Amino acid sequence: MLNIVIQPKLFSPRVSRREMLRNLASAAAAMPFITAAHPIHKHLTSLSALEAADASRSAVEWKPVFLRKEQSSLLLALSEGIVPGAAAAEAHRFIDLLLSVDTPENQQNFIHSLEAIDAASNSRFEKHFRLLTPDQQTEILTQASTMTPAHESSTGDAAAANEPRNLRNHFDDLKAWISLAYYSSEAGMTELGWTSNRVFKAFPSCTHPDGHL
Repeated sequence: MLNIVIQPKLFSPRVSRREMLRNLASAAAAMPFITAAHPIHKHLTSLSALEAADASRSAVEWKPVFLRKEQSSLLLALSEGIVPGAAAAEAHRFIDLLLSVDTPENQQNFIHSLEAIDAASNSRFEKHFRLLTPDQQTEILTQASTMTPAHESSTGDAAAANEPRNLRNHFDDLKAWISLAYYSSEAGMTELGWTSNRVFKAFPSCTHPDGHL
């Protein structure tokens, strides 16, 4: 459960994503799968970048700024597979704009994560992830989400921290980006309990029956 106190003055029928993200900055800390080192945290305090990303997200002639077209399509499919509703909320567009002003290292890590999921899809089904059936996509995401991260061993051995990232690490990285992009949208905030007429002292937990991968 996300225990976040929202100030009443921030709620209005036209509340902006920037105002929502100001509140969700503390929500990130309440999501155990989003580490403090994840680059999304920096964007939660960069309001000018967030405002620009939100303005561009809904443009009629939208096209990716940082990602290639096929990478954006892959992110769109992954977004919906990891957080149902994220595609309709255009989380992939928001992430693309944030990545366009991020560091080269963070950009490259994100691309590597996309490529890792697509490589697993090609290895298992000989198809790109975005071309899989919903059941096949779920199989790949379930595989990725249930692996032990490379930074951890089953015994907690600290030496494992020197291992390169595996499919689980890449999945967790993408999940953090997608989750915060979705839950900063009006649809995501509404799912957590926000309305334009009421103030919730704490948000309820996710309402999806099976949770998120």
